[in-house]
Amino acid sequence: DGSQSTEHWGSNMEGDIWCSKWGVTKLGLGVSEEWGLNCGQKKVRIGQEMDGETNMEEGKCETWTESWCKTFEADGRLARTHAEKEGSNGFGDKWVEKWDEAYETSGATNKWASKKGKKERTNDEWTEEWGEKRAAPDEHNEH
Repeated sequence: DGSQSTEHWGSNMEGDIWCSKWGVTKLGLGVSEEWGLNCGQKKVRIGQEMDGETNMEEGKCETWTESWCKTFEADGRLARTHAEKEGSNGFGDKWVEKWDEAYETSGATNKWASKKGKKERTNDEWTEEWGEKRAAPDEHNEH
C-alpha cells in the first residue's frame, strides 16, 4: 500500500538507551500520515543538579516519549498535526504535553495545546490549556 517506516535503536556505555521510529502510512482515498516516535531512558548522574537539588543516588533515570503525526489529504494539503510529549526527570517530576492543529480547506486554522505536570518534591501540580481559532485569510483585504 506504499506505507513505510524506519527504526533506529541505540545505547551508550553509561547505560542510556533510545529508540526512534518514523514513517509514512497510506490511508484510504489517498490520505497519508507522516509520523514519528522517539523514546528513551537516560541515567541521572551523581552530582547532576535539578532545581537546586544535587543527585547523590545511583539508579535514577530520566525517561521520555515523543510522538508526532501530520495528516495530508489526497490533494497534498496538510489537514492536521498532532504531537505529544511525556517525560520524567528522575527527580520525581513528571509531565505530559499535547499539541493539535487543524487546517480547514477554507484556510482557517484551529490550534490547541495542553500541559500537565507534577513536581514530587514540592507536591506542586499544574495544568495549562490554550486554544486559538484563526479565520481564513481575507482575499479581498490584501495589504
